[in-house]
Amino acid sequence: MGKKLIFAEGYNKYCRVALPGGTPNRGNTNFEKLLIFIGAHKPYSNKKEIASAYMIIRQRTNQLLNLDWKNRVLRTSKREVSAIRLYYQKNTNRLFVKIPFKVAYIFKAVTQIVEEIHGDGFEIPAELQPLVDKTYLIAFYKVYADAYDSCKNDIPDDMLAQRALNNDFHGLYSPLNAVFR
Repeated sequence: MGKKLIFAEGYNKYCRVALPGGTPNRGNTNFEKLLIFIGAHKPYSNKKEIASAYMIIRQRTNQLLNLDWKNRVLRTSKREVSAIRLYYQKNTNRLFVKIPFKVAYIFKAVTQIVEEIHGDGFEIPAELQPLVDKTYLIAFYKVYADAYDSCKNDIPDDMLAQRALNNDFHGLYSPLNAVFR
């Protein structure tokens, strides 16, 4: 998704999509393991692994978007990164996910960070080994993409950012189609 389209949304930063019934409420455990891996090898100040990973990913995403850290409206928030890890539940019993409009930039940042860690000589830990040689979409974001694909035809034409997420998931040059190594 283009920067102009993301920035046009302003405070609206997510596409909310319902998950199918029967989905367990444990969240995106694979992405959580990846965050722990990133945080362990890229510590930020005196924060724990997941908090360090959030900060590093947020900084890199803002760098990719050419955003100043002081821009409170447009900068990448902790909630945008954590939306990739968590499922949400409102008053109903249905679970839903919030797909940030910056998902392609967030995953591009994650890809670059993992490549840097690998370049520093660190190997992928055993709990992430089954995900090696799969795309980031399949390894870390499959449930979200499937939920989006199930409802993308119902999105009105005037909701451009929500409709543009399809290209972020399935586009030829999408960072989500990069192979996790």
